[in-house]
Amino acid sequence: MEIEFGGVDTNVIATIPPVHTSWKPIFIRDDGHEVTVFYGDFTHDHYKYYGVDVPIESKAKAIAEGLVAELAMVFDDQIEFWRTSFSGGMGPIGSLKAISHAPGDIKATLWSGKDSH
Repeated sequence: MEIEFGGVDTNVIATIPPVHTSWKPIFIRDDGHEVTVFYGDFTHDHYKYYGVDVPIESKAKAIAEGLVAELAMVFDDQIEFWRTSFSGGMGPIGSLKAISHAPGDIKATLWSGKDSH
């Protein structure tokens, strides 16, 4: 995977190209007090430090560790993503089925492009 670090937008930390046509790139963005990850056109998530007051380096390390753990699950097809005309989401495989207001015709997609069952 050819990850591009930096970019025209100086807040972009990295761009991860998709491995399947059902996806657009994943963008990792530094928003100062948190990191926001845009998962293609599906959704986005915020990674922030919520612990006790520690030096900034420790906060950054904790955010990075959480983000890397989440991305590892995404790349291992353990997280499903979905999109409707008005919103999107992500969660562990099977989580779309657990959402009571989710229309039945929405399919969840994995990073590999496979449908989540």
